[in-house]
Amino acid sequence: MNRLVLLACMIALVLALPSGLSAQDGEKKEGGEPAAEMKVPEVPAEMEQLAGWVGEWKVVFGGPGHEPQEGTYVVRKGLKDRAYIGEFTLPDFEGHAVYSFDSNGKKWHLFWFDCMVPGHVGDWTGDFKDGTLTVETIADMGKGPMPMRITEKWEGKDKVVWTMEAKQGDAWGPTMNSTYTRTK
Repeated sequence: MNRLVLLACMIALVLALPSGLSAQDGEKKEGGEPAAEMKVPEVPAEMEQLAGWVGEWKVVFGGPGHEPQEGTYVVRKGLKDRAYIGEFTLPDFEGHAVYSFDSNGKKWHLFWFDCMVPGHVGDWTGDFKDGTLTVETIADMGKGPMPMRITEKWEGKDKVVWTMEAKQGDAWGPTMNSTYTRTK
């Protein structure tokens, strides 16, 4: 009996849908109107703010409680020039960054994936001003959720100073830092 009721509901739902929903691009919907086309939006002008990241970088990573390590960061354009995709590698660590500008929200997003927390995607949001990208999120670095901030300060076209901070109380304190030097 339950299968018959489910089947009847599905048939009623299909019959209730407007026939124009199945129209392909360029086909006419019921009533003679063309179906809406999906167009790739224009590349936001703000994408130029981070264009300097494209290339290959030597990374010197460290910070409070972290032994200094050297690694690499390789950044390319992706998603039809609407994102920068970075591959960050240290001897025992790998992370991937996707930077993109949200034209509607007028904010930068940094989506971060790494080998320390597989399946988790960090979504950092913020602004680019005076040669510095500043993005924030709420993250759990093992001590419970807390406000976190990353700054990427450009010191010329071939050097970026990166800092991650955690907010404890009213003060921000450094947790990690890196210096990126362009190699290509």
